[in-house]
Amino acid sequence: MQPAPYGIDAEYTWTKPGGDGQGITFVDMENGWLLDHEDLVDKNIQFVPGSVNLIHQAGHGTSVLGIVVASDNNIGIVGTSSKANAMVTSTTRSDGSGNMADSILQAVKVMKPGEVLLLEMRVGSKLGLAPIEYDIEKFKAIKYATDKGIIVIEAGANGSVDLDKLTDANGKYTLNRNSPNFKDSGAIMVGAASSALPHKRLYFSNYGSRIDTYAWGENVTTTALSGYTSYFNGTSSTSPIIAGAAVNLQGIAKKSPWKTSDSKRNERATQ
Repeated sequence: MQPAPYGIDAEYTWTKPGGDGQGITFVDMENGWLLDHEDLVDKNIQFVPGSVNLIHQAGHGTSVLGIVVASDNNIGIVGTSSKANAMVTSTTRSDGSGNMADSILQAVKVMKPGEVLLLEMRVGSKLGLAPIEYDIEKFKAIKYATDKGIIVIEAGANGSVDLDKLTDANGKYTLNRNSPNFKDSGAIMVGAASSALPHKRLYFSNYGSRIDTYAWGENVTTTALSGYTSYFNGTSSTSPIIAGAAVNLQGIAKKSPWKTSDSKRNERATQ
């Protein structure tokens, strides 16, 4: 919430029309959420069609939602974008299958250009945990979303992997911006840094030229199954912080259209 270099200065955006996320839809993709939490219940958060709520996985999603859309209701905390409309989409589909790509595609159907989709998942790779676009089918779904004007925020994953050195199944460096085989999904990929200045990379965060920006990867206060926590961490906490920044900037742009939606990726917001 604090000004740079300590934070993203969300409180400043609140002074601007639309700077609290009003008029913008934010969608979180994972698998479970406690939607009747005292700081989320009045948001009336809806499910993207085809989604289910795996309550045994609700802790993570509850904390993510709190960072972005926790209500300004004089209890608990306030999210970066408390007036945004919120929805959730699960990677476990209503037929019981696991399908991240379909979860993304279904979310795009209910979103408008300039709205924000957060991808809070990761996949395995030969070097460790990787961002989901490492998988070609998920990459295609993300590219489809960004081509439609959706602002996609993607967790960089907690694999301590140099993404510049990670090759795909064909031996190509698709996540290395300096490689002729680099593939750009259009998503904003987020790494994890320390909460204290000078915000050094945390050891577990993936890194490399594909990472666009970073935020606090430790000591983040947010909603939790048991009320609240001050220890949410990893790229799990960094990506919703950046998503909140994107939501607020889009809200301001919608009220005072001085920038296009695709300018966000080049702003390199920092925490």
